[in-house]
Amino acid sequence: MIHLVTFTLNPPDVARQMKMFEELQTSAAWMHEINDTWLIDSAENKFQIWNRLSKHVLPGDRMLIIEITHQNVPWGLLTAQGWAWVNLHLAINSPSPYQNLPPNPST
Repeated sequence: MIHLVTFTLNPPDVARQMKMFEELQTSAAWMHEINDTWLIDSAENKFQIWNRLSKHVLPGDRMLIIEITHQNVPWGLLTAQGWAWVNLHLAINSPSPYQNLPPNPST
């Protein structure tokens, strides 16, 4: 299963952030292109992932864990390598990262 894991450490703490990174990297497979946001491929469910990461979490921190499935295919702006990871681990053909982007309101 692929899960999106995103978090904010409050107060910011580089040592705890590195511990979170190390813990996320113990997943079967992972992809990290956006600050403190990760895609991980693991047999774990969201509760098991939380239990694994929660040892590095303090009360002021924030975390969101979402399962990504064939029914809720991710959409956004990733590198070609990032989309290749998604395609490989979801075994789907994800949209081009530039396909159907909303117009830029500043133009």
